[in-house]
Amino acid sequence: MNATDIISTYDLQLTASPVMENPFMAQESADMTHYYCNLHNDRVSFDFYMSLGSDYSDSLTPEFCLARVLEDVGSFRNCSGYAEFCKLIGVEEDDGKAKLGYEEVRRISENLDFLLSQENELNTGPTI
Repeated sequence: MNATDIISTYDLQLTASPVMENPFMAQESADMTHYYCNLHNDRVSFDFYMSLGSDYSDSLTPEFCLARVLEDVGSFRNCSGYAEFCKLIGVEEDDGKAKLGYEEVRRISENLDFLLSQENELNTGPTI
């Protein structure tokens, strides 16, 4: 299921507020624009930070933000662990923000799993 399908299936809405920094971003990000985002519907809500290059000027959409989240989660899930994650994002393992970032992507991954599990509840009736 891609971002557009997920947004449509779960009727997700986006709120995004500009913030000064992404506290989970280990890489240098002074030249980036950061947002605190929330995707939600009447059953589930999850927060995350979105950091974009300063040359990005389009409005944020739920589809765009969720597509970036899906990319991050996919990369996280393809790593064998923290060390490989650090190599992937180009930071040292002893970088405190790298550990925070790793744990944040893990949290987002779990939230995404919870959201997608709602499909089963939506598509199945009670069993007798």
